Amino acid sequence: MQLFTSSAALIVPVDRACRALRQPGFDIADVLQVTGRGGDPRRGHGAGSLLSPEDEQRMTHALREQAPGLAFLIVAEEFEDRWFSHWHEHERVAVVSTAGFVDMTGLPVEAFIAYELLLHGLRARSARYDPHALFHETSRGCLFDFCRDKPEIAVKLQLGHICDECVRALADVDIDPARLLTQWQAVQDLAHPR
Repeated sequence: MQLFTSSAALIVPVDRACRALRQPGFDIADVLQVTGRGGDPRRGHGAGSLLSPEDEQRMTHALREQAPGLAFLIVAEEFEDRWFSHWHEHERVAVVSTAGFVDMTGLPVEAFIAYELLLHGLRARSARYDPHALFHETSRGCLFDFCRDKPEIAVKLQLGHICDECVRALADVDIDPARLLTQWQAVQDLAHPR
């Protein structure tokens, strides 16, 4: 897996998230690169701007060329649909927007980044894993709460358990829930800074 960011300001929180998740069984590439729209690091945009679907598609296509395998692009820009992240199956790239997260939750952005890395990083463990198939509308403080009401993400990042239904579903796609809980605990540790 490789990570890229569109903003130099995100390198430190991305690095903290990676360090928290760097445990046996969850490998994050040590290479963090700043990449702007179209792959030009001088053209990065920041918080307060929108990332158009066209720019997002250009960036994911460029990353596919640079990073075979699973890649993450962490951006400060907001998506037009105002969502947390987008998965681009063909490119095998997860694009994660940190826009407004701290203001919305009061939690450190690295906790959110670690959550997204874990959520999409499980794709590298099992070809049958699809987080959208596990998401549930009812908020339970579970890793797979859908959080249609976006501020609810703070609850799951702080409570951090995996409900029984999701434990069974994970086992069905060959992901060890016990091992996953260890990494999920690292996200809670980031959400509760000391």
